[in-house]
Amino acid sequence: MKKILIRADDLGYSRSVNFRIFDSVHNGIVNNVGVMVNMPSTRMGLDLLKNEDIDLGMHTNISNGKPVLLAKDIPSLVDKEGNFKRSKVYRHSKKDFVILSETVAEVDAQYHLFLKLVGRQPDYFEGHAVMS
Repeated sequence: MKKILIRADDLGYSRSVNFRIFDSVHNGIVNNVGVMVNMPSTRMGLDLLKNEDIDLGMHTNISNGKPVLLAKDIPSLVDKEGNFKRSKVYRHSKKDFVILSETVAEVDAQYHLFLKLVGRQPDYFEGHAVMS
């Protein structure tokens, strides 16, 4: 028998995304979910999935919402309001403006928040909508 992996991204992005992911998991369509730990609806999404037998991955995010770290500690990644610079900023920039050490620090902070929220290591890592 062949098995297929079907993954849903962006758990935590919003309540509506969380409910759609829950429906897909609960109905046996999705068996693998990427968690955006920095988003306001993450805990709600994880609560919805707490009794489901699925893989949870860290959907690393440096282009949407607020960072886990303080904005002052990662200025190359955030705008003047303290939100992550959006994907289009990365895509349209003529030069690479990201400071690697800031990115590593934010990803590490997201990893540790994942551990705290989920209670175990991620089953996988992947990134959200950015290239640099």
